[in-house]
Amino acid sequence: MAQFATGITILLGVQSFIIMAGVTRLLPLTGVTLPFVSYGGSSLVANYVLLALLVRISDDNARRAGEVYEKVATA
Repeated sequence: MAQFATGITILLGVQSFIIMAGVTRLLPLTGVTLPFVSYGGSSLVANYVLLALLVRISDDNARRAGEVYEKVATA
């Protein structure tokens, strides 16, 4: 799961980098939207889905860490 979360984070970072590089004229502008800033229905929904997946993965990892801590504390 950590690799999946890393991939999602890199995807959002690359999207942001492409837009910022296009605005500063380091790269040509593309059709990629800036996550959570650009107005667009499908782009916004897709980015919220990616964010929801990251939150879910984070919550699962925190719960697992809590369970491990409880087992160690009671042993």
